[in-house]
Amino acid sequence: MSRPEHGVYPPGRVMNFKMNFRKALVVPLLFVSGLGVATAATILSMSDVNLKVAELIKPFNTASTAMNFEFTSLNVDQVRALDFGIKGFLNKKGTLNEVQFDLKDLNYAYGDGTKPTATVDADVKFDLVKFLGQEKMNEFATSIDELVVDAATDFVQEYGAAAKVEAKTVDKVVDAQGNIQLLKMKLTANIDMSLLPATLPEADVEIQSLDVEITASRTGVSLKGNVVLNPKFYPFEENNIGLKEYIDALLSDDEATYDDVNRYLAIVDGVATWLVEESFE
Repeated sequence: MSRPEHGVYPPGRVMNFKMNFRKALVVPLLFVSGLGVATAATILSMSDVNLKVAELIKPFNTASTAMNFEFTSLNVDQVRALDFGIKGFLNKKGTLNEVQFDLKDLNYAYGDGTKPTATVDADVKFDLVKFLGQEKMNEFATSIDELVVDAATDFVQEYGAAAKVEAKTVDKVVDAQGNIQLLKMKLTANIDMSLLPATLPEADVEIQSLDVEITASRTGVSLKGNVVLNPKFYPFEENNIGLKEYIDALLSDDEATYDDVNRYLAIVDGVATWLVEESFE
């Protein structure tokens, strides 16, 4: 998957909703599902990890951008990452808009190993009318259920009959002129491993289930939800690199690990730049 350079987002004025749906899910999934087995017996200091992350974030803080992300909890034993919490924010001012991204809570818990679960609570505050235009917002609102189902179905189409996807509007507010003011949606997906196609190994399936609520209004978008990961997904297998080794490398000033973290931060910064410098009105 191609990644933008620092502060740059791919140009273009067409939003490919279906293509970006999988990217939006896979990037955090690849991070979270890399938590499987970690064999090193290193004692990790959350404060030391946060100091390293702060060093990598520092170049992204400019006159127009304020960014910070940090671990709020980090529990790792001698075998695997058991749980962690992350919070953070990204505020950016542009020529066309201003965005405030607030990651209130991102948590992962391995539990007993049958249902490793990630939960998220996040807000993106920006002027959606400036970004899309009221007419496009209204058009989008009339077909959002179908768009989301189509996009989610594309994401799980390789799973065949094993995948069940449902999207529905649970709240919709319009003004006297018929302009959309608020739209709340619920998206669920479930994968029945017993019904997977014979050609698809269970180790290639990222998730067991997905339950997300998305609220969009004139002032931004909020997202709350959880993803239950598939414990047989290949990153959980023994001898695959886990979060523990990844953090060990970060604390050891490993250049390749620094580059990886920098690329993910650049994605977040690039998306924010796109939101404040682009308009579809």
